[in-house]
Amino acid sequence: MKTSLRIHNYKPICYIYNKLLVARKNKFYICSLDFKNLSLLFEIPSGKTFLPSFSLIERIYRLSSAIGVFLKSEQVIVVLYMGSIYSYNLKCRALTKEFSGFLGKPFNLSVAISSGHEWVLFGDYPPSVSYNDCAVYRRLPYGRWDVVYRFPPNIINHIHNVQQSLDGLSYYVMTGDFSHASAIWRLSADFKSITLLTQHGQCSRACWVFEHDGRLYYSSDTQADINYMYSCSASSFQVPIRLFPVFGPSINFHRLSDSSFVFSTSVEPASCEKMSFLSLFDPQLAPGVLTPFSYVYHFSILAGCQIIHKARKDLFPMRLFQFGDIKFPSGLNPDPSCLHCYEQSCQSGGSAKLIILH
Repeated sequence: MKTSLRIHNYKPICYIYNKLLVARKNKFYICSLDFKNLSLLFEIPSGKTFLPSFSLIERIYRLSSAIGVFLKSEQVIVVLYMGSIYSYNLKCRALTKEFSGFLGKPFNLSVAISSGHEWVLFGDYPPSVSYNDCAVYRRLPYGRWDVVYRFPPNIINHIHNVQQSLDGLSYYVMTGDFSHASAIWRLSADFKSITLLTQHGQCSRACWVFEHDGRLYYSSDTQADINYMYSCSASSFQVPIRLFPVFGPSINFHRLSDSSFVFSTSVEPASCEKMSFLSLFDPQLAPGVLTPFSYVYHFSILAGCQIIHKARKDLFPMRLFQFGDIKFPSGLNPDPSCLHCYEQSCQSGGSAKLIILH
């Protein structure tokens, strides 16, 4: 595999037909898949525009933390940025602030399809130490939001992700982070009942799942110990099967086809019992992080798994200046021969890359 193109300080957000939406802080641009013909699409008002355009300042305030999805049925882009959700209508070119009544800083939005309508789903993400109630939210057509399910207190710390099953009849909910809170659940299509699929400590701590032939595949997201690729049943409670080790916790994933996907590993600090000023500058890698590199793995049900890319974490402290990580845009890439990604807090200086797969 090789990196053929790079664009600095822009983060790929989602695919829009044969184009790519990228973000630079609060400004969102449309461009071609090879990063050409960059054109400003919309700008989200930000109270932090007074801050200097300096990469370390941006990282402290998480100014480049936007995530988003494209809803084809409505011709709308839905973006989560700085604690609020916005929509941009491609037809009337209107930006609307839709929702901000959730907890913490969710890092996943997913699209589900029901009765021909597209929904956006995500869950509360409060601090890891709390065991408050956490909600799953749904965006109905045209910007209406509701709570479809709520975990009672003392069950989980927060929700990592919500993904629709392949048959469209249920949703997988990944929760964390500690003790019994680390689990994968199956939520019914009507959002009225939920069942456990796996709840076995840190080996059940996941941020994404890939469903194939009645099984779920995922890589664990733990700082405490070595991480592995696992497999478990998609329909019944089961101890996950350990497949092979990976170099670090996995937060990000991108589906390539019905039988293949890519995922990345992050470079994170060791956990601390009590946050302090000095802990922000702790350079020690977590036990579950084996090297100072973030890796991209290509996994195929038929061909197995291989590392296709890596990026070294830069020298700045991980807790204060963000984890080293590699992120992927949402949606279906119209060109299966390449992969877009974003290197966060790596020596590349925060750049979008296009990797040739074939």
